[in-house]
Amino acid sequence: MQWTTCVTLLLMIAAASLYLSWDDVQFYKSIKEPSVSEQSEAPIDYNAPYQDALAVEGTNPIKIYDGKKEALLIPRAVYEISGLFIGKNTNFGMRKFNGIFDRISPLDIAIAWGDNANKQFIEKNYIISMEKDFTDGGRFLYLDAKAGSNASSYDLNYANTHVIPANTNILNALMGTELYDEIDLTGLLVDVEINGKIKYETSLSRYDEGDGACEILYVTAVRINNKIYK
Repeated sequence: MQWTTCVTLLLMIAAASLYLSWDDVQFYKSIKEPSVSEQSEAPIDYNAPYQDALAVEGTNPIKIYDGKKEALLIPRAVYEISGLFIGKNTNFGMRKFNGIFDRISPLDIAIAWGDNANKQFIEKNYIISMEKDFTDGGRFLYLDAKAGSNASSYDLNYANTHVIPANTNILNALMGTELYDEIDLTGLLVDVEINGKIKYETSLSRYDEGDGACEILYVTAVRINNKIYK
């Protein structure tokens, strides 16, 4: 193969990659410094998440538009989760061609709570990873015990939350989170309806596992350490 042909092919591949990833580039470029709504010196709660399904009875669905399609968020419960920030995933790739869910929910946040939700315990015992499975579109959190550790996954209370930010300021704040920040998310657990059908259902339990165990949270306020963003 002549060198000119090789160069042409490489340029074509580079151009195609840039086209496919352009939305991702624009997404990261759009992230700005968030505006702090208020500050609080009160300690963040490490108790189990709060959930109240009765509080959303009669609440209307929330319309959300991703630039291409409209979806409805069906409220299932008022929800608040707080504790230690242990992971974040925004690596969903080629958002332009992904489904609407990856566009309205641009990140996953992993939070641990309870007595063992501390940096020393987690770093000593676990390897934590988050990823998107491009074969089926799933977005997962994996918590594996380190070699030589006697800890099991049940020694840590944790959840992977698919976040739908209520506005860009909340998105900007969450994109700036750092490992082991103290964090509090407040909002609504929602199912996502597209074209008249429920396509994505939130978990309503902290004890389920595997596919479908993640919470889908429409976040209306976030606290990171002592700063609150709305």
